[in-house]
Amino acid sequence: MSQALTPKGELAVRAAAPRESGPGELTVALYPYVPDPQLFQDKVSQAWAALGTGYALSFQTYDPYSGPPAPTIDVFAFDCSFSGSLVGEYAVSPLRPDEVDSPEDLYRFARDAATGPDGHFVGIPYLGCCSTLYYRDGDQPLGKPELSLDALFAVLGAAPYPEKEIPAPGQGLIVELRGSTTDACMYQQAWEQLNGGCVPEPPLPAADRLDTRALDALRKLVKMAGVAQAAFRDPGSQRVKWFEAGLGRAMVGFTEWLPSMSPGLRKTVELRALPLGPGRPTPCYADAIGIRPGLEGEDRAAAVRLANLVASSDLLQSAVSSQYLVPARVSALRNLAQRDPVYARIQRMLDAADPCGFRLGPGGRLWIREVGPKIVSGLLGISMVTPPVSALSAEAPDAFESTPAGIWRRGF
Repeated sequence: MSQALTPKGELAVRAAAPRESGPGELTVALYPYVPDPQLFQDKVSQAWAALGTGYALSFQTYDPYSGPPAPTIDVFAFDCSFSGSLVGEYAVSPLRPDEVDSPEDLYRFARDAATGPDGHFVGIPYLGCCSTLYYRDGDQPLGKPELSLDALFAVLGAAPYPEKEIPAPGQGLIVELRGSTTDACMYQQAWEQLNGGCVPEPPLPAADRLDTRALDALRKLVKMAGVAQAAFRDPGSQRVKWFEAGLGRAMVGFTEWLPSMSPGLRKTVELRALPLGPGRPTPCYADAIGIRPGLEGEDRAAAVRLANLVASSDLLQSAVSSQYLVPARVSALRNLAQRDPVYARIQRMLDAADPCGFRLGPGGRLWIREVGPKIVSGLLGISMVTPPVSALSAEAPDAFESTPAGIWRRGF
């Protein structure tokens, strides 16, 4: 018998799933949407081999946004936005607080995002992320300590040529808003910022009952960008190239976009958390490592040890330093900031953001499926195809096959 979390975050006993990995083997799926997933995998493999556990690692890719992992994946990464959905799908095994190494070193927003209502961890946080506003060095109006969405709109104004995909030189906001997951999450983050911060189980209203103020926040982004540019499907890093060429005044992305910039721009570009309301607190994403139900004895102990290794400060510093990912550990980001000025700017951004842990609660995956396409259609006037309900109960597809373009970014 094994334990899993119920939709209310309580422990449930269930029959152990059959083990399909080989003897002395763990099947692993790391978070795929990073600039260099192979580098991260190699760092994990090397550190694991040095421990001499006797367990081999077999790596697979898994798209955590599409559905629960296959039952053959023992250790897997997921976005904590969907931790409630994983719990409802009985796809993750709880971790006691004493099974997590140095929980006090985790950023509070990441710890909160990965903790169930009963105090058990749904997974061990290892990466953090927030929507990032890039702007050029010396742009003082965008560098003010306090910047609300209204203040940002007052600075940027409406895009001068809203019908054009390519932004105007030095004007407007560069942002993509055609992803249903992205738009639904940004709507919810705007709602939370307007209502004082993150909540473990936020309201997930039907499309015809969405909060007007939160929708208006997204409409402001579209106005600053122009509909055509906000709807442009980026094949990879085109928006970064536009910004590098002097187009647009500011750009919305993630810290993962930094490796796609030239060294010159990377050294000078400024960044701050994107305001979607008053500006603070800022809902931030956390990615965690979870354990599947059904693992017992030595297999479970090895899986927990691997999850802690992936989320350890030393491994994170080694794996993320060239990718400009945000480690979920305070010590890791502090050490990176001490030796890399770019990471020092990332640390200042995170500290100033007053981050809180973003999660959608139970039903989040289904809510995005139903509401996300309608938000996109309402904002941009384009039709979005809604996947069938059956797709939500199926195992998630291979991440690289499901998102062949833009694997390096988090926009969906």
